Amino acid sequence: MQRWAKALGPVSRLAWQTESMVESALKALGGYGPSRVFSSAVTAPATIPTTNSQGAAFPDDLRSTSGLGKGDSLGTHTSKWLSEGEGPMEMIARVPPIAVKEKVVACRGGQFSLGHPVEFIKVYGTTEAEPAVCKYCGLRYHYDGDH
Repeated sequence: MQRWAKALGPVSRLAWQTESMVESALKALGGYGPSRVFSSAVTAPATIPTTNSQGAAFPDDLRSTSGLGKGDSLGTHTSKWLSEGEGPMEMIARVPPIAVKEKVVACRGGQFSLGHPVEFIKVYGTTEAEPAVCKYCGLRYHYDGDH
């Protein structure tokens, strides 16, 4: 320890020791500077690993790799469920708005066991062009009763 560190007191001595420990750790890492050691950039490996971290390999085990690159033509982790087909928003848009004679509708989402929580929707004042929409299933309702 240098002579000036003894004269500065215990707090400054601790700071000097910490700085020297960081410098020695950086030298041990091969001379990388602090910006190189504490960088947040992450690069993906060129090939997807076929073994787990302990080195064991399991045939057709897609848990650790999300199935990418295993011959099933998946390019991204979302391509399995985001296909080019018709999605749920397009399917529910094909259903025409339901005309009701009550001012308040209880939407259950279809069948009792496969539905959603009951939502009471105020439909008074709505039209077929501007229906009230269920927030769970997207079914649309409009008022078709007497005023």
